Amino acid sequence: MFKQIILPLSLLASVAYTHAAVILSTSESNFSTNQGTALNGQPWAGDISTTDLVHIGQSTYSGRSYSVSPTFGSNGVNNGGINVSTSNSTYWNDATLNSQPTVTFDLDVSTNTQGYDITAVDVFQGWNMNSAMHANQNYTISVSTVGSAVYTPLITVNYNPFGTANDSHHYSHTQVTEDSSGIIASGVDSIRIQFLDPVASGGNSPGIVVNEIDVQGVATVPEPSSAALLGLAGLGALLRRRR
Repeated sequence: MFKQIILPLSLLASVAYTHAAVILSTSESNFSTNQGTALNGQPWAGDISTTDLVHIGQSTYSGRSYSVSPTFGSNGVNNGGINVSTSNSTYWNDATLNSQPTVTFDLDVSTNTQGYDITAVDVFQGWNMNSAMHANQNYTISVSTVGSAVYTPLITVNYNPFGTANDSHHYSHTQVTEDSSGIIASGVDSIRIQFLDPVASGGNSPGIVVNEIDVQGVATVPEPSSAALLGLAGLGALLRRRR
């Protein structure tokens, strides 16, 4: 079951952001002491989405880029795979994490030209061997909006439930939502996750293993007042042409 922590969301100048608070929900699991069982599915198998905005193959997904290439599993972050494997998980080793790598998901705005309302961001981590610290989560979520190339930070997550360096089969899940409107950010055309150097590291193959990142949301709808103004402008232009 998720534990919930309510955190203030900065009062940002842009109307693209909410002015309430975000909810950080967390959960962790020592899923199995049997590696074969763990390989057949994580404890989060029912939670990982294959229809979220950034899932590979979705019409809303435009592409993904890394600031630093992961050590393995470049597609693991958004392919919806639930098996713990080098193809369904993305691993950055400890040395790479010193550079605080980012993964950026671009959203398709050719149809939804106003961008997207982001309602939840889920991050799943863990591995079936080596260090339990692969499941510790430290990252910052930033977004850019339609018409802007600037990424604005929304929240930094520091969730470190595991301190055992050499235990295995540990997994964690964090979810960021918003407690009032349900919208974390609006008009979004790109979302970036920056992974921070873990608070603690150690054991064999230190670093982090990301099983999946899900971004939930819907197309942004213009405010009624804005839509009305656009309609009036169009009507005015039509009347001028008829004169």
